[in-house]
Amino acid sequence: MVTLTGQLEGRSECAMAVEMCRRTDGVVAVVDHLTHHFDDSWRRPDEPAPEAITGNRLRRL
Repeated sequence: MVTLTGQLEGRSECAMAVEMCRRTDGVVAVVDHLTHHFDDSWRRPDEPAPEAITGNRLRRL
C-alpha cells in the first residue's frame, strides 16, 4: 500500500503520480492525499503542456 502526501504544482501532476504508483509491481492500493497549486485540468490534450509539468520536474516524481 502506498500513501501519497504533499503538494505539487498542477492537478495533472497529482494524477500522474497516483497512476505511476498504481502501475508499480507489488502495489495493491494507493491512498491519495496530494494537493495542487493550480488546476490545469481545463487544458485540452492537443495544447502544449505547461512547463511546470514537463522535463526534469516530471522525472523527479
